[in-house]
Amino acid sequence: MKKQLILTLLLLTVGLSLALFHSYRRASQLALDRHALLARIELLQHQHDTLISYCEVLRLDRDEFRRLYHAEAEQLRKLNI
Repeated sequence: MKKQLILTLLLLTVGLSLALFHSYRRASQLALDRHALLARIELLQHQHDTLISYCEVLRLDRDEFRRLYHAEAEQLRKLNI
């Protein structure tokens, strides 16, 4: 009985830890995306008078990409990418 209780508590702890880790990763990604949306595009001038454009990047996971860009996801699937 005692072993079952310890095993149950251990499994609950591991499950909650994994859920917390996933939530933390998702929150970090959303914060980066929000920063990228609010950031401005910067034009930088290189040493040799070359103009460089710099901007932030949005990162999507596979499921978000499939949901938002269905046609592109289908093309990638057909190309086996």
